[in-house]
Amino acid sequence: MITDLDPAGVAAESGLSAGDIILDVGGSGVKTPADFYKALTGVHNLGKRIALARVKSSEATRFVAIRLG
Repeated sequence: MITDLDPAGVAAESGLSAGDIILDVGGSGVKTPADFYKALTGVHNLGKRIALARVKSSEATRFVAIRLG
């Protein structure tokens, strides 16, 4: 679960907000912050510039594109 994020950061630009739950990134399940960063690194190592995350919020489950550095 996202507990806090920089309102000017990449996560906020991608449409993520506090309270969202990241279910998976690039098809890899996410249960911990370490899982999240490992999944992002895996997508980046494949040469991709955007990671697709499945995110559950209070309204719905949706996909969010996260720009990689």
